[in-house]
Amino acid sequence: MNQLDITRAYRATAYTASAGEVEELMLLALSSLKKHKLKDLHCPFDLSAAMKTNVVNFTRADRQERVNATVFHS
Repeated sequence: MNQLDITRAYRATAYTASAGEVEELMLLALSSLKKHKLKDLHCPFDLSAAMKTNVVNFTRADRQERVNATVFHS
């Protein structure tokens, strides 16, 4: 499984109901704020800096891939 698989799954109609949760998780990863709508998605334990960096890098790479795809297809 790679980033493209996750992106395709996220955009698939079968996973539409979970799209809001995925977006909330992305916001949690990118934000230093502790106040979020879906408290059940927030881990009460501190994560290592390496783990947080991996999530942020994944999210940024996914966004860049979507931008590239949009530019390519327009």
